[in-house]
Amino acid sequence: MIKVMIKGLRILEMVSTHGGQPVRLSELAGQLQEKPSTVAGIVKTLTEAGYLQKDPVRGYRLGIMATTLTHSDLYRRELLVAAHQHITASALKHQLYLSLSVLRNHVRHTIMEISDRGEVIMQASPNAAVMNSSTGLILLSYEPGHKQDEILEYYGLPRRFASYDDFRRYLQEIKQKRFVVLSRPDNRVAIAVPVWHKAQVVAGLGAFLTSGQQEKWQTGQIVALLSDLSGRITADLEKDDAESR
Repeated sequence: MIKVMIKGLRILEMVSTHGGQPVRLSELAGQLQEKPSTVAGIVKTLTEAGYLQKDPVRGYRLGIMATTLTHSDLYRRELLVAAHQHITASALKHQLYLSLSVLRNHVRHTIMEISDRGEVIMQASPNAAVMNSSTGLILLSYEPGHKQDEILEYYGLPRRFASYDDFRRYLQEIKQKRFVVLSRPDNRVAIAVPVWHKAQVVAGLGAFLTSGQQEKWQTGQIVALLSDLSGRITADLEKDDAESR
């Protein structure tokens, strides 16, 4: 078991040295001097856990869960650093519970949750709730049609929808509005907007309102606040791109 763990860490280190470019399974097996079938089993486990992300054609790159295990700062640089200061300051100023999520391999990954006191509650946690979360739905609404179909097939149709077409229309409405509002069983309301980078949606930014906060805030106010926050994160991402050229 220890040997397998060491091989897994070596695989992550090897992938991390490629600057975000995919690495083929055959190359990993060659560097490890192991049988491809042995490496394939380890890679499959790492991918399912979110530490690797599979490129359909070119191989494997680091997944969202790998940033704390390797020296690579790929996701942290592109998203966490750009978002952390803005989200923390906004959560503290407005006393709101905020979260940032991404979609990888049919799974929603919450990469940051900040309490209304500006405290980091959670960072880098996988959560399969794609279709019953505000950040999951906002991310799903911007996915290509075939990706939406794959996720629908993977999880099945949510009970509150009569048909797949009904659900697809709902996603289209979310995309057109650029925000989504969900009422939760615990009497909280979840609101989310997209975060853009290079003309693509790279994350979902969400806020959770308690019943007391719902009396203080109107939906439009929260959407405006989140949209402004999303814009500042995007600006920092673009600034980082310019400085790295």
